[in-house]
Amino acid sequence: MTEEQRSPSGKPMVPATPKDVIHIRIGSLALVLCVGIGLLAGLTRPRRQRRLGGGPESRG
Repeated sequence: MTEEQRSPSGKPMVPATPKDVIHIRIGSLALVLCVGIGLLAGLTRPRRQRRLGGGPESRG
């Protein structure tokens, strides 16, 4: 077994294949999109309820 290489700052260096990089980028993009859609949904819900009104017809 070979010794693990370390960067000048002392952090361990591990090889990453292009496939690893693509998976990380796709995963981070999906995470950002999910958070954005969740925020957008959370912000539009109160507006939609105000627009519909609060009478008994709007319930149920």
